[in-house]
Amino acid sequence: MNHGVSIAIAARRTGLSQHVIRAWEKRYGAIRPSRTDTKRRLYSDEEIERLQLLRRATQAGHSIGNIATLAVDALRILAEEKTPDGAPMRLPDTAETILSAALDAVRSLDCTALESVLQSGVVTLGRGLLTLRVIVPLIQQIGDGWERGTLRIAHEHCVSAVIRTMLGSFVHGYSPTANAPVLVVTTPPGQVHELGALIVASTATDCGWKVVYLGPSLPPEEIAAVYERSNANALALSIIYPADDPTLPAQLRAIRQLLPTAPIIAGGRATVSYQAVLSEVRFTVCEDIASTIRVLEAVRMARIPSAS
Repeated sequence: MNHGVSIAIAARRTGLSQHVIRAWEKRYGAIRPSRTDTKRRLYSDEEIERLQLLRRATQAGHSIGNIATLAVDALRILAEEKTPDGAPMRLPDTAETILSAALDAVRSLDCTALESVLQSGVVTLGRGLLTLRVIVPLIQQIGDGWERGTLRIAHEHCVSAVIRTMLGSFVHGYSPTANAPVLVVTTPPGQVHELGALIVASTATDCGWKVVYLGPSLPPEEIAAVYERSNANALALSIIYPADDPTLPAQLRAIRQLLPTAPIIAGGRATVSYQAVLSEVRFTVCEDIASTIRVLEAVRMARIPSAS
C-alpha cells in the first residue's frame, strides 16, 4: 500500500532539489519519510507541507539548522514573514474570513459563536497561524475599539473569556519531551492583562518548550523562586497595561537582581513606554510572535553543547 510519494514528486511539489531534501533529512532530522521494501523514500502530505514551510522560512532568512525540528505551527508563523526582497508572503484568505467572523461574533456579544469560529480556525489554520493572524489582531482591534468608545467593556470581557480558555487549553494540553527546555511565563506586578502572556506560553509549546505558566501580576520574589525550582532556561514577561506605572521599573530591576544571568524576554504593547529600564536590566524585547520564536530558538541552541 502506498503511503506517500517519491522524492522526485516531493521535489516538484516543494520546489526543493532532491539533494536538499536528502540533506535536510540526514543532517538536520527535518523529516522522517517512510520506506518501501526496497528502501525507497515515500513522503506523506504532512511531510510535503513541512518541506514547503521550511523552504519558505529559509527564504525569509532563517537558518535550516535552527528551524529544522520546529513544530509545524511554529514553521507556519516563520513562513509568514517577509521574503528577502521585502515582499510579504501570501496570507491565506481564510485568515481574513475567520477574523471577520470573529469580530461579528464579538460585536453581537455572542461568546458561543466566537468560540465556534475560533475552534474552526484551529482546524483550518493550525494553532500557531490562528494565533498570529486571528487572535492577536482580534485582541488589538477590540482594545482599540474600547479605547475609541465604539465597543463596550462587555465586548472585551467576551473576547478575553473565550481566548483565555482556548489558549489555556493549548498550553495545558501539551506534553513536552523529557529534555524540553523550560520557560516560565507571567506578568510583573501591576500588569493584570494576561492574554499576551498566554499567547507567548502557547507559542512556546508549539516550539517544543515546557511552559510553567504562572498567571498575571506576580511579585519578583515569587517569579524568581519558581524559575529556580523549575530549573528554567528562560523567563518571559508580558507588559501590556498600564503604560505609565511608576512602580514597574523598580519591579523589573528587582527581577533582574534576583535572576542576574537568566535570559529574560519582555513583550507587549506597553514595552515601548519602558524602553529605558528594559535596556538597563538587559531584557530582550520582542515586538511580535515571530521575533519571540527567534529568541526562544536562540536560547534553545545556546543550551546545546557544541559537538566539537
